[in-house]
Amino acid sequence: MYTDDPLIERFHDAVMRPSLIALTESESNGFKKATEKKLGVGGNGDVDLPFVVNMALKGSFDYRTNNGSENSRIKTSSVPRTPERLLEEVVAFYLAHFPQRVLRVDPVRMSVTTAAVETGVVADFAILDATCNDPGPRPLILIDAPRGTKIMPMAGELLNGAVEVLYEDLVRKLSTSEEPLKRFSRDMPEDKKAERWSELITRFDSRVAMQIVEEAGRKHGGARFDWIDFRMPWGSTGAPSPFHLHIVPAGRYSMGTFAHAFIQRGGSNGVRIVGTLKTGGDINVMAIYER
Repeated sequence: MYTDDPLIERFHDAVMRPSLIALTESESNGFKKATEKKLGVGGNGDVDLPFVVNMALKGSFDYRTNNGSENSRIKTSSVPRTPERLLEEVVAFYLAHFPQRVLRVDPVRMSVTTAAVETGVVADFAILDATCNDPGPRPLILIDAPRGTKIMPMAGELLNGAVEVLYEDLVRKLSTSEEPLKRFSRDMPEDKKAERWSELITRFDSRVAMQIVEEAGRKHGGARFDWIDFRMPWGSTGAPSPFHLHIVPAGRYSMGTFAHAFIQRGGSNGVRIVGTLKTGGDINVMAIYER
């Protein structure tokens, strides 16, 4: 559905390093089998990590950080550098070297499963900030959001420089004269913010949200988004606060990608998101997949 190609390429180069070279075939196979065993694949393991496993086992296990032959370097450089392949390689590399920093999240069931995983530890929201605060590379988050996930547009900047505060339109259109929704303010206490999120989540309608995003493009002559931010609730109330999804399409995707495919179909069928995690549930989105 969506990939942030420049972000994936920068992150891949930062994690994998240009100096990494190919393993021998036997070493690569051994490395892959060890990772499969860790993930409970192909054996008696009962770890439920299908999304993580699929990405990891499609990814490359052909890298190490010492000198190699010219043939190895030629073999490595001839591999197509598509964004999908680079992302698969990063996930595989993290699972092999930093499994405790790979977090699979189900926001509806409010579960976080670590990939450090002979046991498949299930944790809660608190592990997200705890993992960010531990020394190490930036955590990878893999959101496996089931049907019923609410994807709420907040704001975006179009390529013409106009900024659309989509949250304001969402609040206005979901309000009724009898029950108007109350807005946030910057100095509002955290408990009041939690109340506002809960009210918005309860009233949320994906079709209304889809129409708001489409209208933003029409208002500006079909302009596309440079960046767009969404919120994804944690559970039914959003507490402690919904995930903040920061997406940078840079005009490469139509409004329909975010309005119909992401908001509407993502809510109807579920959606999978890969990103890097920062404290406070902030996520730089690298890829979005249909479920």
